[in-house]
Amino acid sequence: MTDLKDNTNYGKYYLTNRKISSIVKFDHEKALPNFSNGNESHRMLFLSSFWNSIRYGNVNIYLADTPWDEVLTEFVPRFNTTEGIEFEYLKDELFVKLNDSHSDYQASYYLNTKVKRFSTYGTKNINDSLVITTIYDPIEAKESNIELGDVIFRVEGKSVKDYRESTIGKYVSVSNPNYLKRFESFYFPALGDQESMTVSIKKKSGEIIERTVPLLKGEEFKNFKTIKSLFKEQKAPELGDDIGYLHLGRATKKRLKSFFKANSSKQSIILDLRNYPENISPELITSYLLPHRTTFFKALGWYGPVLGEWDSKVGIAKIIDPFKAGNENKDYYKGTVVLLVDHTTLSAAEYMGMGIQQAPRCITIGKQTGGAVTNRVRVLLKDDTTIDFSGYGAFYPNDKEYNVHRNGLKIDHIVSESANDYNAYGMIQYAVDLINKKSLGK
Repeated sequence: MTDLKDNTNYGKYYLTNRKISSIVKFDHEKALPNFSNGNESHRMLFLSSFWNSIRYGNVNIYLADTPWDEVLTEFVPRFNTTEGIEFEYLKDELFVKLNDSHSDYQASYYLNTKVKRFSTYGTKNINDSLVITTIYDPIEAKESNIELGDVIFRVEGKSVKDYRESTIGKYVSVSNPNYLKRFESFYFPALGDQESMTVSIKKKSGEIIERTVPLLKGEEFKNFKTIKSLFKEQKAPELGDDIGYLHLGRATKKRLKSFFKANSSKQSIILDLRNYPENISPELITSYLLPHRTTFFKALGWYGPVLGEWDSKVGIAKIIDPFKAGNENKDYYKGTVVLLVDHTTLSAAEYMGMGIQQAPRCITIGKQTGGAVTNRVRVLLKDDTTIDFSGYGAFYPNDKEYNVHRNGLKIDHIVSESANDYNAYGMIQYAVDLINKKSLGK
């Protein structure tokens, strides 16, 4: 079983391991001086260098929708003949094949030239319809007869899904289609450079209207002082006396301490991870949730070209294992932990989620998460730009088959929502109802 690994003879010039993280690095890659996409040799060198970096250094590439050998077959003739601006678009299309939400190409021609204007409506994608959850220009909205809770179901004559896939979906790499929907959440549609866009809307009354909505540049939004939000107009569900709730994106060390002190005796707590916590760590929150120091993560690390290493250990593991969390704690929270997740749960948030899920009585509800859990690896490309990819495969300690990369966190209850009469607090209400049913033994 280890013949290939034990008998491989390779040097460590282009690919080496980082001593601390054991993640692959490309320290000896160099950009091509005076790179020109009008030069066929330069373009082919760009493609071959990138393709080899991924083929021999990316432990998750086996999960890509398109087998990596077929990517080369597809793009060789296209790189052979494409130059100028079309070459810049072609790079974006190539990086999409990584199927990695961490592969957000900062030099993307599409994102830097086409995503310049935004609608004055914030939306939530529910079953590929867009519920209007935020109005940034109430005056224009009133003139257009557009209200909070109205549903956009067609954009520029296309279904929402078809429009998304033919624009942002063609040029931006994501681990799974659910994560792509985040691009529609803020100032929908953020996908074009025109000054207006035609949308078809189903109003709350059932009436169908068509409107041309203005698209503004980002700096123009500072002029709007009044903003309407569905979250402000709707009422959050009553939690009752035996349920606590914490939005982890707003949590701090101090707030976390006071939350668990105030809710330690409650039957259940709801931890909302539909965000990106920046002020707390997995080690901190799990110190309240776990009775013992517990392994919550197993890594598929890079061992050598085309070789991964299961349960890869980082260089500091002899001092402290970063894939373990919690401590001996007889005062850990002993109630039911309900973890809320969706497509906005990505990267470090997913990593934190894997730790929280080790709580003895944790239930995870929501929708598929972003599917890009681990540290980024950066590759220098021949035109002196860079592209990232996720450096580890991410696994639960008791499951060698389920890679959280691409798939997202395991979810116990998938929450279905409806665009019609959309409830902004629907997932929290689902959690409350679930807790109440369990407490009644239903």
